[in-house]
Amino acid sequence: MSDHLPIDQQESDWVALGRIAVTCTWWRWMAGMLLFGFEEGQPDDWVRCQDNLNGDTHERYAKELAGDPLVEWLPDFRDAATLGWLLHLVRSAWGCDSIHVTPPARARGHKFSPDEWVVWLPQTYPTLNSVIGRGPTEASALVAALKARNN
Repeated sequence: MSDHLPIDQQESDWVALGRIAVTCTWWRWMAGMLLFGFEEGQPDDWVRCQDNLNGDTHERYAKELAGDPLVEWLPDFRDAATLGWLLHLVRSAWGCDSIHVTPPARARGHKFSPDEWVVWLPQTYPTLNSVIGRGPTEASALVAALKARNN
């Protein structure tokens, strides 16, 4: 069984999401994350991150991984372990272990699109709105929450 998920027609969405995530202030590479590389705009390779690299920037780690400046490495949020680490990064960025994500069906009672995933910060958190991210996928909602913490 392959360690990576096949690239499909929505590839550009996942690539764009990865590019947004790695520019966030709170982004970190974590052990077990699945990364995919692109060379000249085409999927090239997948690797698992071997260590937590809290002090390394995206650019430094990506260059060390690639050994080739033509390869761009991005996280693959279709992978369960990588998505789990993204939730961890959001919780760390906001300083709250109770942050959670609800799927579209659970968010319908609120003022959101019935197709949106929603990331919630508990209402007891001082002076902040309880919704910190929304998106059409769980990963996109979490990336929105991570990006919102940049401000």
